[in-house]
Amino acid sequence: MAIEIIVEDGTGLDTANSYVSVEYADAFHEASLNGAAWATKTDTQKMQALITATRMLDQLYIWNGQMVEETQALQWPRIYVNDPDHAGGREYMPDDEIPAAIQKATALYALALFAVDYESLPQGQGISSFSLDGVMSVSFDPATVMELVPAWIRALLNKYGALAASKSRDVRVVRT
Repeated sequence: MAIEIIVEDGTGLDTANSYVSVEYADAFHEASLNGAAWATKTDTQKMQALITATRMLDQLYIWNGQMVEETQALQWPRIYVNDPDHAGGREYMPDDEIPAAIQKATALYALALFAVDYESLPQGQGISSFSLDGVMSVSFDPATVMELVPAWIRALLNKYGALAASKSRDVRVVRT
């Protein structure tokens, strides 16, 4: 079966599987330093990466606001999302579009997914020592832990939600 990418158009499609098209990602990456790496991928690989990036972002993030339609396939579009760039922070984002930061993050994450084979990461990743001598002891080495979402992509997204697996959450303070 051929892969088909169905881009969310802001209406809350129940069949959407990506926040951006291959054409969007091609144009985005063409203007970046990593454009050559993206250009080496086939259209099928690009579609798979964009669909996977969208799916992972939706699974890993707790997005602000609420979904527009309860039947929509993806987490965006959303209602009641404060516009983080509006003076005073009180205006809501349009509920019929996907924020540019979400689109950019999807394209960036799709490319980042090619750099790591997540399915073959070693078990015990991040553990530097483990013993069961009477009392269990585990030591962790944060330098060996693979981030599911790279920090530079999280920086684009933290205005719109929080990484679900994070120990702490960024909280936006709005003065009234």
